[in-house]
Amino acid sequence: MTLKELEIGKSAVIRTVGGQGALRQHFLDMGMIPGAEVTVVKLAPMGDPMELQVHGYELTLRLAEADQIEIAPIDQRTRNHAGMERLQATEHPGLGEEGKYHSKKDENPLPEGTLLTYALVGNQNCGKTTLFNQLTGSNQHVGNFPGVTVDRKDGIIKEHADTDITDLPGIYSMSPYSSEEIVSRNFVLEERPRALINIVDATNIERNLYLTMQLLEMDIPMVVAMNMMDEVRSNGGSIDVQKMSQALGIPVIPISAANGEGVSELVDQALAAARGRVLPKVTDFCADDSAVHRCIHAVTHLIADHADRIGVPARFCAAKLIEGGDDLFGQPPSFEPIGYVADSEATTIAALKDDFNALLAAIRSAGLMVTGK
Repeated sequence: MTLKELEIGKSAVIRTVGGQGALRQHFLDMGMIPGAEVTVVKLAPMGDPMELQVHGYELTLRLAEADQIEIAPIDQRTRNHAGMERLQATEHPGLGEEGKYHSKKDENPLPEGTLLTYALVGNQNCGKTTLFNQLTGSNQHVGNFPGVTVDRKDGIIKEHADTDITDLPGIYSMSPYSSEEIVSRNFVLEERPRALINIVDATNIERNLYLTMQLLEMDIPMVVAMNMMDEVRSNGGSIDVQKMSQALGIPVIPISAANGEGVSELVDQALAAARGRVLPKVTDFCADDSAVHRCIHAVTHLIADHADRIGVPARFCAAKLIEGGDDLFGQPPSFEPIGYVADSEATTIAALKDDFNALLAAIRSAGLMVTGK
C-alpha cells in the first residue's frame, strides 16, 4: 500500500521511500523516513496535493510523490508526547561573557573596516523575511541571483553601515531540490559570508535543527535566531536556550521577529561572531561508536587535502560522497569546486573500493541507511 491510498484521518508507518536522486533525498529531508508515523490531514479541493502530519508538523505532497512511499496502516499513532517538564531556570549568557560562546581566546578578529557579510538562512515559513525586514528596515534592495530568475534581497543592518545581509530562499537542507534551494546552498558555499544567521522556528525545532547541524559543518561563524518564542510561551512551553547554546557550540538567541523581541541582542551577537571570526565549537554530532561516524570520518580523511585546497569543508564533501552526491556532482560548470572533489576522489574511492563498501555495508547492517526500491 502506498501513501497515496491512505484515507483522510488515517495513520500509517512508512516502510520504504521510493524515488531517485534529488527527489528521494527531498523526501528524506522533509522527514519522510522509514519508521516515521504519518497521518493524512486533508486533500486539496481538487484532490491533489495531500496535507500530511509527520514528526509534529504539516507538509504537503503531490499524489504522484505520495505514490512512491510504501506504508503500513496503523490504528493510532504510537508516539506519546510526555507531559510538561518543569525546567530549572538557567541564566541566559550576555554578550562577551567568558567561557560561554564568545571567549576572547577563540577570536581571530577581522581587520578594522572589513565589510561584514551575512547570509540569513532557514526553512521555509519560519519568519525569515519578517526578520530580514526587522534587521534592515528600508535599507534593502531586490535583484536576481546570477543565471536564475530567483529574487535576491540584500540590505544593510540598521545603524551598521559596514554590514551587508542577504535573505536567502527557504531551504530544508544542504541537499537542495528546487532551483531556489540550489541558490541558497551555492551562496553559502561559494560566497562564504563572514557569518550565518540561522533562523529556527521554535515551535518546530526537530525539523529545523536538521539544517542547523548541516550549516555547522560549513565552519563559518554562526548564530541561531530562535524565532516565534512568543508562540511557545503562549502555548505554555519553554526552551532552555542556554543548554541549546552549549550543545550546539554557538549563540542561540530567543526572538520574536513579528514584534521585534530579541532582535537587538541578535544583532549584537551576529556582529561579535563576524568581527571576531568565532567558529562553531561543535561540528560533529555522530555517536563515537556508530557506523555512520566511522564512515564519515574515514572518507573525510581520504579527501581532506583536496577539500582544503578548494576551500570547501571536508566533512561536508564526505557526507555528499556517501549520500551519492547527485545534487552536487551534477552542478553546472559555474560550480566547479565540489565537481573537482568528486572527479579527483572517484579514483581514490575506486582504489579503496573494498574498504569503502565495507563501511557502507556496516551502515546498512546497522539499519542506518535505507536504499531505494
